[in-house]
Amino acid sequence: MTPEVAYDEAIRRIHEVRASGAEWLDLGDLPIEAVPGEIRILKNQLKVLALGREKPVWKDGTLEWKYDGIRPALLRDVGSLGTLTGLTTLNLSHCKGLRDVGPLGTLTG
Repeated sequence: MTPEVAYDEAIRRIHEVRASGAEWLDLGDLPIEAVPGEIRILKNQLKVLALGREKPVWKDGTLEWKYDGIRPALLRDVGSLGTLTGLTTLNLSHCKGLRDVGPLGTLTG
């Protein structure tokens, strides 16, 4: 998957989550370097966001994380995440290119 196609897929998933009312989103399987700004539409809705090599797995209503070494973990830019006031769980495992986590300082969930 090319980076452009992956970015478009991330945007599609964001809109899908918005429309469905879901509280979690997994973008960790996509080779993206930045989280699309469109994620801001999930400001109060999104509770769980997976961006790293661990994928969210729900068992009996409980969130568990399962390591998946095939997931790319190319993320470098989390600038758009600072608006996600409802976020309570964020997984950035193995995102070694990520250098600036300053935008995450505004998260309160």
